[in-house]
Amino acid sequence: ASRDPDGDPLTFRWRQVSGPPVALSDPTSPRPRFTAPIVDPAVPPPVRLTFELIVSDGRVESDPDLVVVTVNRRPIANAGPDQKVDEGTTVTLDGTASRDPDGDPLTFRWRQVSGPPVALSDAAAPRPQFTAPVVAPTVPPPVTVTFELIVHDGRVNSTPDLVVITINRRPIANAGPDQTVPDGALVTLDGTRSFDPDGDGITFRWTQTAGPTVTLTGATTPRPSFAAPNLTVTEAASVRLTFSLVVSDGRISSVPDTVDVVVQNLIRLDDSRRSGNRLILNLATSAFEFRADRLGRTFTGTITEIARNVGDGAQMRIVGTGPEGLALTVNVDVRRNIATAVLMTARETLTLFTGDVQ
Repeated sequence: ASRDPDGDPLTFRWRQVSGPPVALSDPTSPRPRFTAPIVDPAVPPPVRLTFELIVSDGRVESDPDLVVVTVNRRPIANAGPDQKVDEGTTVTLDGTASRDPDGDPLTFRWRQVSGPPVALSDAAAPRPQFTAPVVAPTVPPPVTVTFELIVHDGRVNSTPDLVVITINRRPIANAGPDQTVPDGALVTLDGTRSFDPDGDGITFRWTQTAGPTVTLTGATTPRPSFAAPNLTVTEAASVRLTFSLVVSDGRISSVPDTVDVVVQNLIRLDDSRRSGNRLILNLATSAFEFRADRLGRTFTGTITEIARNVGDGAQMRIVGTGPEGLALTVNVDVRRNIATAVLMTARETLTLFTGDVQ
């Protein structure tokens, strides 16, 4: 738009007078070019370059004219620090540390670039949210979800910034198989098959949730133990004890897993010193085992009758049968803790007496 009132041809002379130095393509051209400088974001805004233009008609020069070029710097995206979160929890991404060096307002654009797909609450918000996915424990660790943030100042996009969210999965408790044990036995529970899908160390917490109370030794170990309660002849044929195991990876606890221990009521009669005979009655399975040690023989059979409160009410009678006409009769004096047993076979009669009913 420079001109000469007399219509004479003009020559041009451009000169930069302020701002970060740049190189003009041709300072004598009517329309020289230069590359806008990339200026450190720490430099306060505005970033301006001022150029002076003087034209000449060959005899006289014009007064200088100035033009100011304001440089718009690229905004800086900051997707926030990487996070470790528990599965199923609400996660907030944080792009509020993003900024524009020139103070221009920003718009936001979040995009998931890897990991199990999730739904962002608002991909155009500075702080969108999503629910951390629940991922199968068979998926190898680590489980990560990565997001990209690009901010825009209305003229130019930022360089993308990434944030990685590591998903902490819930550990898996395994309280072991159910067990059946005789009363008085030492029982060991087994939680060693518990594990953490992410490979984290786990802690153990066992609690008894049902049955006669017992004392757990090592309730915070993988394999605690306890003594099964001793059941008297007048008690139930069996009792069920239930234990719950919860494991934790230090951040989140497992779903409880339970194990049942069935304690069978065994009546043990030992007359081995006098007659050489011993008898075990399993009230839970209705089975008996009569051991005649001096004969080197063992007789087994089935309990067919249990009569309580016989006679004066303190007596108990147990009847059993076995192969080839085997017949067993047991009388227990509950008050005096005395028992007698007679086992009849086709060829012999075996007796047992004890004053110690276990």
